[in-house]
Amino acid sequence: MSDRQMACVYFLDGSRKTVQIDDKTTGSQLADMIADKIELQTNDNQFCIFEEGQDFSRPLTAIDEEATIADTMAKWTGHERFVYKRVFFMDDKEDYTIDPVLKHLMFSQFKDNVLKGIYALPEDQIGQLAGLCFQATYGDHDERKHKPGFLGKHIAEYIPATKRSSKKSAYWEQLIFRNHRELVGVTPSDCETQYIQKIATLPYHRYALFDAKYLSEADKSIGKRCWIGVAAKGIHLLDHHTMNPLDDHSFFHLHEILTWGHTDRTFAMSMPSGKGDEPEDQVRHLFETKCGSQIVTLLYGYVKLYLAEMEPPEAE
Repeated sequence: MSDRQMACVYFLDGSRKTVQIDDKTTGSQLADMIADKIELQTNDNQFCIFEEGQDFSRPLTAIDEEATIADTMAKWTGHERFVYKRVFFMDDKEDYTIDPVLKHLMFSQFKDNVLKGIYALPEDQIGQLAGLCFQATYGDHDERKHKPGFLGKHIAEYIPATKRSSKKSAYWEQLIFRNHRELVGVTPSDCETQYIQKIATLPYHRYALFDAKYLSEADKSIGKRCWIGVAAKGIHLLDHHTMNPLDDHSFFHLHEILTWGHTDRTFAMSMPSGKGDEPEDQVRHLFETKCGSQIVTLLYGYVKLYLAEMEPPEAE
Protein backbone atom coordinates (compact mmCIF):
# COMPACT_ATOMS: atom_id res chain seq x y z
CA MET A 1 0.00 0.00 0.00
CA SER A 2 1.29 3.47 -0.91
CA ASP A 3 2.25 5.76 1.95
CA ARG A 4 -0.17 8.65 2.31
CA GLN A 5 0.52 12.19 3.50
CA MET A 6 -0.96 15.67 3.23
CA ALA A 7 0.22 18.28 0.73
CA CYS A 8 -0.60 21.95 1.21
CA VAL A 9 -1.01 24.08 -1.92
CA TYR A 10 -1.15 27.89 -1.77
CA PHE A 11 -2.94 30.33 -4.06
CA LEU A 12 -1.88 33.83 -5.04
CA ASP A 13 -4.66 35.40 -2.95
CA GLY A 14 -3.04 33.93 0.19
CA SER A 15 -5.52 31.10 0.66
CA ARG A 16 -4.57 27.42 0.58
CA LYS A 17 -5.96 23.92 0.16
CA THR A 18 -4.71 20.67 1.66
CA VAL A 19 -5.12 17.35 -0.15
CA GLN A 20 -4.09 13.80 0.58
CA ILE A 21 -1.42 12.33 -1.70
CA ASP A 22 0.50 9.07 -1.86
CA ASP A 23 4.11 8.34 -2.77
CA LYS A 24 3.22 8.06 -6.46
CA THR A 25 1.34 11.36 -6.89
CA THR A 26 2.98 13.56 -9.56
CA GLY A 27 2.83 17.33 -10.02
CA SER A 28 0.30 17.00 -12.83
CA GLN A 29 -1.91 14.78 -10.70
CA LEU A 30 -1.75 17.20 -7.79
CA ALA A 31 -2.74 20.03 -10.12
CA ASP A 32 -5.76 17.98 -11.25
CA MET A 33 -6.70 17.30 -7.62
CA ILE A 34 -6.60 21.01 -6.80
CA ALA A 35 -8.66 21.90 -9.89
CA ASP A 36 -11.30 19.39 -8.78
CA LYS A 37 -11.27 20.65 -5.19
CA ILE A 38 -11.84 24.31 -6.16
CA GLU A 39 -14.29 23.26 -8.90
CA LEU A 40 -12.39 24.93 -11.72
CA GLN A 41 -14.47 24.29 -14.85
CA THR A 42 -12.27 25.62 -17.65
CA ASN A 43 -8.62 25.41 -18.74
CA ASP A 44 -7.52 23.43 -15.70
CA ASN A 45 -4.83 21.78 -17.87
CA GLN A 46 -3.19 25.19 -18.27
CA PHE A 47 -2.56 25.58 -14.53
CA CYS A 48 0.44 24.07 -12.79
CA ILE A 49 1.82 23.34 -9.37
CA PHE A 50 4.91 25.46 -8.77
CA GLU A 51 7.56 24.58 -6.23
CA GLU A 52 8.75 27.86 -4.71
CA GLY A 53 11.61 28.62 -2.34
CA GLN A 54 13.49 31.67 -1.13
CA ASP A 55 15.31 32.16 -4.45
CA PHE A 56 13.61 29.90 -6.97
CA SER A 57 10.30 29.03 -8.57
CA ARG A 58 9.76 26.13 -10.97
CA PRO A 59 6.68 24.53 -12.51
CA LEU A 60 6.33 20.82 -11.81
CA THR A 61 5.21 19.95 -15.32
CA ALA A 62 6.14 19.04 -18.87
CA ILE A 63 9.62 17.55 -18.53
CA ASP A 64 9.88 15.16 -15.60
CA GLU A 65 6.47 13.50 -15.44
CA GLU A 66 7.81 10.75 -13.17
CA ALA A 67 8.92 13.09 -10.37
CA THR A 68 6.60 12.70 -7.40
CA ILE A 69 5.31 15.26 -4.93
CA ALA A 70 6.51 13.10 -2.02
CA ASP A 71 10.06 13.01 -3.40
CA THR A 72 10.00 16.77 -3.91
CA MET A 73 8.79 17.43 -0.35
CA ALA A 74 11.43 15.05 1.06
CA LYS A 75 14.15 17.44 -0.18
CA TRP A 76 12.68 20.54 1.45
CA THR A 77 14.63 22.43 4.07
CA GLY A 78 11.76 24.47 5.51
CA HIS A 79 11.35 27.46 3.18
CA GLU A 80 9.63 25.77 0.25
CA ARG A 81 5.97 25.49 -0.67
CA PHE A 82 3.64 24.56 -3.52
CA VAL A 83 1.74 27.30 -5.38
CA TYR A 84 -1.09 26.79 -7.87
CA LYS A 85 -1.10 29.23 -10.77
CA ARG A 86 -1.59 29.50 -14.48
CA VAL A 87 1.36 29.16 -16.81
CA PHE A 88 -0.11 28.28 -20.23
CA PHE A 89 -2.39 30.48 -22.36
CA MET A 90 -3.49 28.65 -25.50
CA ASP A 91 -6.46 30.83 -26.54
CA ASP A 92 -5.67 34.44 -27.46
CA LYS A 93 -9.39 35.33 -27.39
CA GLU A 94 -10.21 33.72 -24.06
CA ASP A 95 -12.78 35.31 -21.75
CA TYR A 96 -11.42 34.90 -18.21
CA THR A 97 -14.67 35.99 -16.58
CA ILE A 98 -17.07 33.20 -17.67
CA ASP A 99 -16.10 30.83 -14.85
CA PRO A 100 -16.13 32.63 -11.46
CA VAL A 101 -13.38 30.35 -10.13
CA LEU A 102 -11.18 31.05 -13.15
CA LYS A 103 -11.94 34.76 -12.83
CA HIS A 104 -10.71 34.94 -9.25
CA LEU A 105 -7.59 32.92 -10.06
CA MET A 106 -6.72 35.22 -12.97
CA PHE A 107 -7.47 38.37 -10.95
CA SER A 108 -5.10 37.15 -8.22
CA GLN A 109 -2.39 36.25 -10.71
CA PHE A 110 -2.59 39.52 -12.64
CA LYS A 111 -2.57 41.46 -9.38
CA ASP A 112 0.52 39.54 -8.26
CA ASN A 113 2.27 40.43 -11.52
CA VAL A 114 1.34 44.08 -11.13
CA LEU A 115 2.64 44.30 -7.56
CA LYS A 116 5.90 42.62 -8.56
CA GLY A 117 6.40 45.35 -11.17
CA ILE A 118 6.41 42.95 -14.11
CA TYR A 119 4.05 45.07 -16.21
CA ALA A 120 5.04 48.51 -17.50
CA LEU A 121 2.08 50.60 -16.35
CA PRO A 122 1.57 54.39 -16.35
CA GLU A 123 0.71 56.00 -13.04
CA ASP A 124 -2.93 56.61 -13.91
CA GLN A 125 -3.47 52.93 -14.66
CA ILE A 126 -1.69 51.94 -11.45
CA GLY A 127 -4.14 54.19 -9.59
CA GLN A 128 -7.15 52.67 -11.35
CA LEU A 129 -6.06 49.11 -10.58
CA ALA A 130 -5.25 49.98 -6.97
CA GLY A 131 -8.64 51.67 -6.56
CA LEU A 132 -10.39 48.51 -7.78
CA CYS A 133 -8.45 46.36 -5.31
CA PHE A 134 -9.27 48.76 -2.49
CA GLN A 135 -12.98 48.72 -3.41
CA ALA A 136 -12.98 44.91 -3.53
CA THR A 137 -11.49 44.79 -0.02
CA TYR A 138 -13.12 47.70 1.82
CA GLY A 139 -16.28 48.50 -0.12
CA ASP A 140 -17.46 52.04 -0.82
CA HIS A 141 -15.33 55.03 0.12
CA ASP A 142 -16.03 56.43 3.59
CA GLU A 143 -14.45 59.83 4.29
CA ARG A 144 -14.68 59.15 8.04
CA LYS A 145 -12.50 56.03 7.83
CA HIS A 146 -10.45 56.38 4.66
CA LYS A 147 -8.26 59.25 5.81
CA PRO A 148 -4.51 59.92 5.39
CA GLY A 149 -2.56 57.17 7.11
CA PHE A 150 -5.31 54.57 6.77
CA LEU A 151 -3.23 52.27 4.61
CA GLY A 152 0.08 52.67 6.43
CA LYS A 153 2.41 49.79 5.58
CA HIS A 154 -0.36 48.14 3.56
CA ILE A 155 0.45 50.47 0.65
CA ALA A 156 2.61 47.59 -0.66
CA GLU A 157 -0.58 45.61 -1.28
CA TYR A 158 -1.68 48.16 -3.89
CA ILE A 159 1.34 49.84 -5.50
CA PRO A 160 4.02 47.99 -7.55
CA ALA A 161 7.33 47.42 -5.80
CA THR A 162 9.16 49.14 -8.68
CA LYS A 163 7.15 52.36 -8.19
CA ARG A 164 6.67 52.73 -4.43
CA SER A 165 10.02 54.34 -3.63
CA SER A 166 9.65 56.98 -6.36
CA LYS A 167 7.14 58.96 -4.27
CA LYS A 168 6.00 59.19 -0.67
CA SER A 169 3.36 56.81 0.67
CA ALA A 170 0.96 59.72 1.24
CA TYR A 171 0.99 60.45 -2.49
CA TRP A 172 0.14 56.87 -3.42
CA GLU A 173 -2.56 56.71 -0.76
CA GLN A 174 -4.26 59.81 -2.15
CA LEU A 175 -4.03 58.35 -5.66
CA ILE A 176 -5.80 55.20 -4.43
CA PHE A 177 -8.48 57.19 -2.59
CA ARG A 178 -9.10 59.40 -5.65
CA ASN A 179 -9.80 56.37 -7.81
CA HIS A 180 -11.69 54.60 -5.02
CA ARG A 181 -14.21 57.44 -4.70
CA GLU A 182 -15.35 56.78 -8.29
CA LEU A 183 -16.28 53.16 -7.57
CA VAL A 184 -19.27 53.55 -5.25
CA GLY A 185 -21.62 50.59 -5.63
CA VAL A 186 -19.17 48.38 -7.54
CA THR A 187 -19.20 44.84 -6.13
CA PRO A 188 -16.04 42.81 -5.40
CA SER A 189 -16.90 40.51 -8.31
CA ASP A 190 -17.27 43.46 -10.69
CA CYS A 191 -13.98 44.88 -9.38
CA GLU A 192 -12.26 41.65 -10.39
CA THR A 193 -13.90 41.77 -13.83
CA GLN A 194 -12.82 45.36 -14.45
CA TYR A 195 -9.30 44.63 -13.21
CA ILE A 196 -8.96 41.69 -15.58
CA GLN A 197 -10.35 43.69 -18.50
CA LYS A 198 -7.74 46.43 -17.96
CA ILE A 199 -4.87 43.93 -17.80
CA ALA A 200 -6.20 42.06 -20.86
CA THR A 201 -5.49 45.17 -22.96
CA LEU A 202 -1.75 44.62 -22.43
CA PRO A 203 -0.44 42.67 -25.46
CA TYR A 204 2.01 40.75 -23.25
CA HIS A 205 -0.33 39.75 -20.42
CA ARG A 206 -0.39 36.12 -21.61
CA TYR A 207 3.41 35.83 -21.72
CA ALA A 208 5.48 34.18 -19.03
CA LEU A 209 8.12 36.90 -18.62
CA PHE A 210 11.73 36.30 -17.63
CA ASP A 211 14.39 38.91 -16.91
CA ALA A 212 17.41 38.48 -19.19
CA LYS A 213 20.42 40.14 -20.79
CA TYR A 214 21.31 39.66 -24.45
CA LEU A 215 24.81 38.18 -24.78
CA SER A 216 25.23 37.47 -28.48
CA GLU A 217 23.53 37.66 -31.86
CA ALA A 218 24.67 39.47 -34.96
CA ASP A 219 22.24 42.39 -35.00
CA LYS A 220 21.54 42.87 -31.28
CA SER A 221 23.10 45.15 -28.69
CA ILE A 222 25.45 43.13 -26.52
CA GLY A 223 24.52 43.41 -22.88
CA LYS A 224 21.06 44.90 -23.52
CA ARG A 225 18.53 43.97 -20.84
CA CYS A 226 15.26 42.55 -22.08
CA TRP A 227 12.31 40.35 -21.19
CA ILE A 228 12.02 36.88 -22.68
CA GLY A 229 8.29 36.27 -23.10
CA VAL A 230 7.25 32.65 -23.55
CA ALA A 231 3.84 32.42 -25.21
CA ALA A 232 1.67 29.87 -26.96
CA LYS A 233 3.10 30.52 -30.42
CA GLY A 234 6.73 31.13 -29.50
CA ILE A 235 9.16 33.56 -27.88
CA HIS A 236 8.84 37.34 -27.76
CA LEU A 237 11.74 39.65 -26.87
CA LEU A 238 10.62 42.85 -25.16
CA ASP A 239 12.40 46.05 -24.18
CA HIS A 240 13.05 45.90 -20.45
CA HIS A 241 11.74 49.39 -19.78
CA THR A 242 8.90 49.97 -22.25
CA MET A 243 7.75 46.34 -22.78
CA ASN A 244 7.63 47.10 -26.53
CA PRO A 245 9.14 44.61 -29.01
CA LEU A 246 12.92 44.79 -28.82
CA ASP A 247 13.20 45.43 -32.56
CA ASP A 248 11.56 44.59 -35.90
CA HIS A 249 12.29 40.87 -35.51
CA SER A 250 11.62 40.12 -31.87
CA PHE A 251 9.21 37.22 -32.26
CA PHE A 252 10.36 33.64 -32.91
CA HIS A 253 7.67 31.09 -33.72
CA LEU A 254 7.91 27.65 -32.14
CA HIS A 255 8.18 26.18 -35.65
CA GLU A 256 11.07 28.54 -36.39
CA ILE A 257 13.22 27.63 -33.40
CA LEU A 258 15.56 24.79 -34.36
CA THR A 259 17.10 24.15 -30.94
CA TRP A 260 16.92 25.50 -27.41
CA GLY A 261 18.79 24.78 -24.21
CA HIS A 262 20.02 26.23 -20.94
CA THR A 263 22.65 26.24 -18.23
CA ASP A 264 22.32 27.53 -14.67
CA ARG A 265 22.89 31.08 -15.91
CA THR A 266 21.97 31.11 -19.61
CA PHE A 267 19.29 30.33 -22.17
CA ALA A 268 20.09 29.77 -25.85
CA MET A 269 18.08 29.18 -28.99
CA SER A 270 19.02 28.75 -32.66
CA MET A 271 17.17 29.84 -35.78
CA PRO A 272 17.76 29.16 -39.49
CA SER A 273 19.81 31.84 -41.22
CA GLY A 274 18.59 31.03 -44.72
CA LYS A 275 22.15 30.34 -45.84
CA GLY A 276 22.12 26.57 -45.42
CA ASP A 277 21.05 23.61 -43.33
CA GLU A 278 24.28 22.96 -41.45
CA PRO A 279 24.64 23.80 -37.72
CA GLU A 280 27.21 26.48 -38.53
CA ASP A 281 24.61 28.23 -40.69
CA GLN A 282 22.22 28.72 -37.77
CA VAL A 283 21.76 32.05 -36.00
CA ARG A 284 22.28 31.56 -32.26
CA HIS A 285 20.75 33.81 -29.63
CA LEU A 286 22.33 33.62 -26.18
CA PHE A 287 20.94 35.25 -23.04
CA GLU A 288 22.16 35.61 -19.49
CA THR A 289 19.34 34.58 -17.16
CA LYS A 290 18.80 32.45 -14.09
CA CYS A 291 15.48 31.27 -15.55
CA GLY A 292 16.74 29.12 -18.43
CA SER A 293 15.32 25.94 -16.94
CA GLN A 294 11.86 27.49 -16.57
CA ILE A 295 11.91 28.82 -20.14
CA VAL A 296 12.79 25.38 -21.52
CA THR A 297 10.14 23.73 -19.33
CA LEU A 298 7.42 26.06 -20.61
CA LEU A 299 8.46 25.62 -24.23
CA TYR A 300 8.18 21.86 -23.85
CA GLY A 301 4.87 22.35 -22.08
CA TYR A 302 3.40 24.29 -24.99
CA VAL A 303 4.65 21.67 -27.44
CA LYS A 304 2.97 19.00 -25.32
CA LEU A 305 -0.34 20.91 -25.32
CA TYR A 306 -0.21 21.37 -29.09
CA LEU A 307 0.44 17.66 -29.58
CA ALA A 308 -2.48 16.83 -27.28
CA GLU A 309 -4.77 19.06 -29.36
CA MET A 310 -3.71 17.22 -32.51
CA GLU A 311 -4.57 13.78 -31.12
CA PRO A 312 -7.80 12.33 -32.57
CA PRO A 313 -10.66 12.01 -30.06
CA GLU A 314 -11.10 8.59 -28.47
CA ALA A 315 -13.80 6.44 -30.05
CA GLU A 316 -16.82 5.93 -27.81
